[in-house]
Amino acid sequence: MNNLEARQVIEGELLPYRDKPYDELRNLIGGELITGEIAARSGTWYQFEVEVIWDDKRDGNIRVMGAIDDGGWRACSPLCSDFIKAPDNTFVGE
Repeated sequence: MNNLEARQVIEGELLPYRDKPYDELRNLIGGELITGEIAARSGTWYQFEVEVIWDDKRDGNIRVMGAIDDGGWRACSPLCSDFIKAPDNTFVGE
């Protein structure tokens, strides 16, 4: 798996969630895991999942996590990326 390409793909999948306000992300917590497959420019197919959870405590910061692999051995240890959004819609740690 090309880690640079996979990171670009998962960051692209997380981008729409970065644009969502806190209240919309909050409504996604406890929902189904978001999964999909996508072909990168190289033609490699990747599978990904996105999950929205409380980062520490209910009504606090929200963590949006993405994981991606190419279906090979990396499926056991996918490449991951995430971000944290605070209730005031700022990003934590960026």
